[in-house]
Amino acid sequence: MENGSIRSWADRWKETGEVLAALKLDEFRRADVSAIFLSLTDASEAALISYPPKPTSGMIEMQRLFRKLLEK
Repeated sequence: MENGSIRSWADRWKETGEVLAALKLDEFRRADVSAIFLSLTDASEAALISYPPKPTSGMIEMQRLFRKLLEK
């Protein structure tokens, strides 16, 4: 490519990037946050039914692993 065509190609992509950024921002502004939240809530509840939490937080296991690393 010649320098002139490279420059015009880069300029087009710069303009395209600005247009895409504006579209993305507009999409965020128009988003129905309550609907998104409800869909995530349903997914979270389904995951909890399929994979119930363990009776402990895992902190004890994590501390055991850290202690094991320190001993090496």
